[in-house]
Amino acid sequence: MKRVVALASCVLLAGCASQPGELEETTWEVVAVYVDPATPGGVTPDAAGRAVLAFGPSSIAVQTGCAPLQARAEVSSDFVRLVEVKEGPLIDACQGGTRLLHNHLTSLLTEGSEFDIRSYGEDSPKELVMTKRTDAVDKPALRLVAQ
Repeated sequence: MKRVVALASCVLLAGCASQPGELEETTWEVVAVYVDPATPGGVTPDAAGRAVLAFGPSSIAVQTGCAPLQARAEVSSDFVRLVEVKEGPLIDACQGGTRLLHNHLTSLLTEGSEFDIRSYGEDSPKELVMTKRTDAVDKPALRLVAQ
């Protein structure tokens, strides 16, 4: 039930815009988190489908699989800067691959973080890659697909 409420809040928050952009029209499922080049980035089977992200005109709402996360943000079709990030309480059953996914997401989606966004799809984006702006050679990234 908590997951349904969190997903509904993501969708509602993203729907606040009067003229939605291409990112705001979709709820995005996190399918990979790349934080270490030596580690595969795919979401484990027990965490698949649990983490979603929704863009608003000046916000991002995330369900990490273990907790809600909301951020005020500067959002455009190719860039996101997180201005203020608030994490909600962890659910009781936060363990295994879902906990790992939560930990990766909360380590990347921090106040002040900036991401370049690449979108893939013919008429409208079906897949996004959010690459964190950093001086590192292997930049952390999130891969999202449209739900």
